[in-house]
Amino acid sequence: MHVEALSSAGQRQQTLPQVGGRFAFDDGGAYCGGWAAGKADGHGVCTGPAGQGRYEGAWIRGYEISGTYTWPSGNTYAGQWSLGKRHGLGEETKGKYVRLFSY
Repeated sequence: MHVEALSSAGQRQQTLPQVGGRFAFDDGGAYCGGWAAGKADGHGVCTGPAGQGRYEGAWIRGYEISGTYTWPSGNTYAGQWSLGKRHGLGEETKGKYVRLFSY
């Protein structure tokens, strides 16, 4: 998941939040949190369209760094990320099962 403030035509918006705020995507998803240079930066929450998942945690230059992703089923992954993918140490929970990972 990469969060950058773009218009519906894919063009960078002229008025971008620089400290913090909320950005709604055309597909119904949203990002609420810190911003720097028009990208998610700091702590933030990103939700998918129609409740299709939620990430909460640290961002840097538009990418997740460390946080928790929750699927609509309630399953979670809490851990480290790199370029929008699980990377490093993490814990995945599926129902009553918990698995520790090192990607």
